[in-house]
Amino acid sequence: MKDSVKEIDIKKLNIENIAPNHLKITFPNDFSYVRIVRKACIDFVKGFIENENKLFQLEILIDEVCNNAIEHGSPLYKMQDIYINIWCRKDEIKVRIQDGGKGYRVGDDELNREFSKEIIKEREELFEGLREIRRGRGLLLLKELSSYFDINLDPVRGSVIEFSVCPRSSAGRAADS
Repeated sequence: MKDSVKEIDIKKLNIENIAPNHLKITFPNDFSYVRIVRKACIDFVKGFIENENKLFQLEILIDEVCNNAIEHGSPLYKMQDIYINIWCRKDEIKVRIQDGGKGYRVGDDELNREFSKEIIKEREELFEGLREIRRGRGLLLLKELSSYFDINLDPVRGSVIEFSVCPRSSAGRAADS
């Protein structure tokens, strides 16, 4: 019986430690790379995050945003790369993920932010009381688990999602309230 896990071309994966506190990863628009990319990101930030719950939350966010970049980013036939940058400081872990796609809306930044807020509100209402939904959680998780996030959708440069987590607290926005 053939293994269902697709082999990846390691030459298409670029992981660079730019500085002791800056990691840069470039990988193809292919779900097969997400597991190894997620592990590289988490291994990099382990020295900056003391709380295991916060580390797990960051892992979830990286996984969701990478999967969204692949699914909603550049068309598969173009196979454009996805770029991740992680900067670690004592008080903040900042993650920036960029893909080659237009995202779900093209327009000015304020419209994009308002549209993202609308999606989050709809998701919150949809998820209220439901536990078995398996899709469409990315933006809601960003809102709940990050201390900050921003979405910039540019038809020329691609979609960029930035988010931050505080490495010392136990939760995202819920802890800030």
